Amino acid sequence: MKSLAFLVSLAALVALPALAQVTLQTGLEQLDWDPVRRGALLLVAPNTLLLTGKTPLPPPRNGYGLPELVGYFEQQVVRFPTLTTAGPTLITELRVPDRVEDLQQDLYRTRLPHAFLASLSPSQMQQAAGAQGIGYAELSDARQRALWEKLFPTNLDFRGSNAVPPAMAAGQTPWYGKQSLPVLAVGTQRTFRIRLRCDLTLLAQPGNYSVSLSEPPSGFVQVALRTLPVSPDKLSEYQRAQAKGTSGTGKVLYRRPPSDLDLSQERFAVPLSLADAKTVGDVVQRAAKALRLELYADARLASQPVFIRIAPGQSVSAADALNAILRASATTVRRLQAGQSVAFVITHDRVPLGNTSVTLFDGILPQEMGKMQEQMSDDKAQKLALGKLRQAKLLTTLPRAAGAGVSETVWQAALEGKDAKFSLTELPGDVKGKIEAAWSARQGRPGPNGVPPPAAPQSALPKLRVNVQVLCPSLGEAQLSVLTLSDLTPQPEIPLVKLPETIKTRGLRVRSPKTQEEAKQLLAMCRARGVTVLYVALSGDANDDRGMSLLSAEKDTLPLVPTLSPLMPAPTDTPRERDISVTGRTASEMAQGRPALSAIAQIMPFIVPLFEQITHLDALTPEAVPVDRFAERVARLAALPGVTQIGLHDLAALGYVGASDRGLETLWTGGYSASERLAFLRTHGIDPSDFLEVNGFPNTGEFALPFFTNSEQNTSLYAAWNERRKARAVQLRKRLEAAFQTARISKPLMQMDGGFVMMGNQQWKSWKGVAGPLNISYWEALTRLGPGGDGDSLDETSTIRKWLAQRLERKAASSEENSFPEFAALPPAGFVYDLSDVPLAQALVLLEAIIAPKN
Repeated sequence: MKSLAFLVSLAALVALPALAQVTLQTGLEQLDWDPVRRGALLLVAPNTLLLTGKTPLPPPRNGYGLPELVGYFEQQVVRFPTLTTAGPTLITELRVPDRVEDLQQDLYRTRLPHAFLASLSPSQMQQAAGAQGIGYAELSDARQRALWEKLFPTNLDFRGSNAVPPAMAAGQTPWYGKQSLPVLAVGTQRTFRIRLRCDLTLLAQPGNYSVSLSEPPSGFVQVALRTLPVSPDKLSEYQRAQAKGTSGTGKVLYRRPPSDLDLSQERFAVPLSLADAKTVGDVVQRAAKALRLELYADARLASQPVFIRIAPGQSVSAADALNAILRASATTVRRLQAGQSVAFVITHDRVPLGNTSVTLFDGILPQEMGKMQEQMSDDKAQKLALGKLRQAKLLTTLPRAAGAGVSETVWQAALEGKDAKFSLTELPGDVKGKIEAAWSARQGRPGPNGVPPPAAPQSALPKLRVNVQVLCPSLGEAQLSVLTLSDLTPQPEIPLVKLPETIKTRGLRVRSPKTQEEAKQLLAMCRARGVTVLYVALSGDANDDRGMSLLSAEKDTLPLVPTLSPLMPAPTDTPRERDISVTGRTASEMAQGRPALSAIAQIMPFIVPLFEQITHLDALTPEAVPVDRFAERVARLAALPGVTQIGLHDLAALGYVGASDRGLETLWTGGYSASERLAFLRTHGIDPSDFLEVNGFPNTGEFALPFFTNSEQNTSLYAAWNERRKARAVQLRKRLEAAFQTARISKPLMQMDGGFVMMGNQQWKSWKGVAGPLNISYWEALTRLGPGGDGDSLDETSTIRKWLAQRLERKAASSEENSFPEFAALPPAGFVYDLSDVPLAQALVLLEAIIAPKN
């Protein structure tokens, strides 16, 4: 109904297009305002203020009075000693959105019955297979009762009774659906019973439509169930959130925000001429010059027009002019300081918008992650339960729901999962009649996308499923859900993967060993598993270089490739400038101080090492990298016996060139030092911390701040900011190239492309300008794959083995691989599997559990 009302209101707006075009600028043509008697008048962006209400702008009697006119546009008159303006009555307030849909999902969540069925003992399973089924009272422990509470979906079609459902909550109506369904009181589901049957389903051919042989009783009534017990407090919380709406913004009465510039001081009361000023920027530039103050208006605000009425030769106070702009645009003044250099900018708030978006994101994400964690926990329980049900061969133990007249040959074909088709003449007359009746019901209505109805059925393909029936004493019977035969078919064991010797380069990347014994174990494991190149991930710690010396001392023939980043500071470094984000924090400070990351780590533990590598890296700014010292370190590593190449990675922190491909910009982006922000403000008239597109708020489209929305101007300014950071990264690369040439590095250098980190796909390529062979075309971080989603295995190593085997066996590129070159079909020139995001000892255990010995 709400959707219908919205369409009706929208149609009304379309029918009256003139109303949508009336702005304050239109009414100003008939404004009655004498600047000689009443003083100067300054209005900001009147062309953007739209008429409110459903009626046209009333015609004036003898010209509009200012309070009357601006009142039609939700503005109010504000007077200063030498100047009058109008400002908004209501302003936009950013806040954490009320997640009505998520709260609703929490109240109404559909569960599959796998975990509950797997919790039943043999005697309970036998009872569930009986005529009366099993009920809440027969459950033996708290875990089974908890699973029962989560078992039922939102809507169930109870068949067998048209009676009004019992135990209805008085006066309650559904909160979610399009139909007026009755709502059962909390706890009613405890009166239900569950009964299990083996159901035979026939897929009619042609058409492939399903016909179940289970005959439901006649008549039905649809009942809405709450899947979780809902307390009155929970209901009130939902209703309050529903009343507020889901936007990330809210309207509140205007209140003057705090400012970093006190305009009440006497020194700001200097005379200022507004003659011929066309924009906000014109007024602010004149005031800044008169006050000898470095002051800017945000470029998006500065470009807005102003309406001015002033008498010839009339001047105003510079403080009043600035106060009028602040009040009319609901903005304030922010101070930016870098060293001894100070500037001020008129913008939406003292706190940068990017910083606010991070705060909002941190307010939302723990809630979202908590719900996701619960869902993932449920999914894991379902998968474990599915394995248990497979082993128990559940389908063979349950009574048959219907189809007693069907031959045993048909039942066995379905039980064995054979794709055996049976002619309709081989089936009992009543079964054949069901299939033909289903076909007749499909005649006269086209299928999906206008496909004609299927031809008359000639045969049927039998399939089995577990039918979970819900029994209610007064409502009859409902079908909860089904488990298909394919769900319950045991999956084959995934063997260890043997690396094919037809692929010349078979690389492994791990952390640096700490002892000689670890170095020996690592080399022995590589030889036994057919690894042909060993990549060693080095940090800024010189002890990692000692690990390379330990490997080199073994005098093994296995090629060694140390990999390192110039942005990683050494622990013994004197303090240098660390890169900071829009919040003014380094990556490690951000990781320690943001609850959002803790929430992500709890729900997705397999990407914790990724956070350790990226978000816990206090990257140096490009200008602070000691390129000469780094080149000397690279030269020392290159001189070690056994080292064949040097791999360089992370030549720019997140937020610089190529960072948009790496997937973590919503968590941390660099480049926001005070000096860079101030420099960009001076060249482009905007503090880059005020961009909406960056730093972690996922629904920036919900922001509706005047003058600061995601407009074309906003996009072009953001592109200029990105170009500035890119230029800084390019300059670092040039410095590195010069330092490498001076250091006379003896081995080839390679650079890692910035592939999508969350998926682990990265590639090495030759460093431009430094000669060297390249034989790597694919890179995969194995431990970032995470548990598989198909339910075949809960063992992470089995998941990795399955994925790796499929990758090695692939012959032709899919459409996805044609779109993304890093997914190119194997066999490639070579590949590297990355285990460097876990300790070396754990990496060796994983390697032994994934890769088969070569002999």
